[in-house]
Amino acid sequence: MASKVCLWHECGAEFVPSDHRQEFCTPACRKKRGAWKAKRGGPLVDMLLRADVEGLMAAKTKLQSEIKENTP
Repeated sequence: MASKVCLWHECGAEFVPSDHRQEFCTPACRKKRGAWKAKRGGPLVDMLLRADVEGLMAAKTKLQSEIKENTP
């Protein structure tokens, strides 16, 4: 099976998956990404419900910067 890159942006390790559906190199990376998404998801949903386009665009830019800064 071909190697993949871990989807947790703070890891990015290359690994050989034991199953073709495996997206993270370890269960810890999967959990860290889940916690990262959950922490940021609530505020985004609130902005969506309020139709706060400017807030959503600012949040998008902030998330993109955070990901870029923390990607190995």
